Amino acid sequence: MPKPPANSFRELTNLDFIRTIAVLSVVAVHTMVYTGYIEYVGWTGAIGVGIFFVHTTIVLMMSLERDPHVWRFYVRRAFRLFPLWWAVLTLYVLFRIPISPDDSGLFVYHAPAGLEWLWQYLLLFDFKGTGGASVVCASWSLPLEAQMYVVLPLLYWCAIRWRRLWPLLAIDLAAIAFDLFRFKMQVTNLPMAFPYFVPGVMAYLLYKRTAPKLPSWTFVPWIALLVTLGHWHGNYREEWLFCLILGLTLPFFRELSWKPLLRVCHLIARYSYGIYLCHGIAIAVGVYELRGQNLTVRIFAYMATLVGLSVGFYHFLEKPMIFWGSRLAKKIQRGPAPRMNERELSLEAAP
Repeated sequence: MPKPPANSFRELTNLDFIRTIAVLSVVAVHTMVYTGYIEYVGWTGAIGVGIFFVHTTIVLMMSLERDPHVWRFYVRRAFRLFPLWWAVLTLYVLFRIPISPDDSGLFVYHAPAGLEWLWQYLLLFDFKGTGGASVVCASWSLPLEAQMYVVLPLLYWCAIRWRRLWPLLAIDLAAIAFDLFRFKMQVTNLPMAFPYFVPGVMAYLLYKRTAPKLPSWTFVPWIALLVTLGHWHGNYREEWLFCLILGLTLPFFRELSWKPLLRVCHLIARYSYGIYLCHGIAIAVGVYELRGQNLTVRIFAYMATLVGLSVGFYHFLEKPMIFWGSRLAKKIQRGPAPRMNERELSLEAAP
């Protein structure tokens, strides 16, 4: 691969903020669905997933800049993605967590049959003929991200080779045109999701060449406006536009600096992968299993389950696996040496 540009990234505190908004949007939507307020959720969850995709692409472009070796990238990603997924999926199977796969608000356990077990554990359940439904609540986007890892190194290579936005914009628009012609609106597969990721590559290039001009205090209302518009007017197709707008505008804002907000966002971003995968268990406990208890008990159980699982999984599973994945990746010696040691590389964002 060509060497990446020499200039380094400034501290990007805004990324923690948008990741926090993304995960809280997803959690809030599914909590409302399973507590009987489905008519109020709109497309907030979908716009949250779109923010996830843009955020993750930016962070992984930076990761590839620090270490552009493709196989080391894949090893680190595998150790970041699969251990927690396997642990949470096993919990769902062992305890038959009753969260419906289609997010309909029904408390129903989805039991995989035949080879669907294998597709679930390999994050291939979105392919036609494998059942298509996840055992784990709200995890339909996870296989799309895992499959996108295959092409992210190629997009990184294109970005640092071209160093211009217009080829990436042309790729994005071509993918959208293909999807409009080929797929129905409700289909969610990698080609359909591809235009959600490409704006993150554009944002990466803009971060490399743009001095932020807009004051930081305008960033929060800007994101709030995008989420609000996405809530009322979004769908799986219109979200392409929201992701494109986010990717093209994000680098122009100065970084947030209010420390209380940043501390909260940093904590939520750190545990966000666990929050994303475990909030269905918290809903099942607080809303379904304790349905005969008073509201205070149910809220406490919901929060305790969500926080306990997310924090516990991070410190006892995620963090060790991230570190060991980076150590293992370091043993792959071919190619340029990483710019950072394995402990620093292990701080890559969660999926």
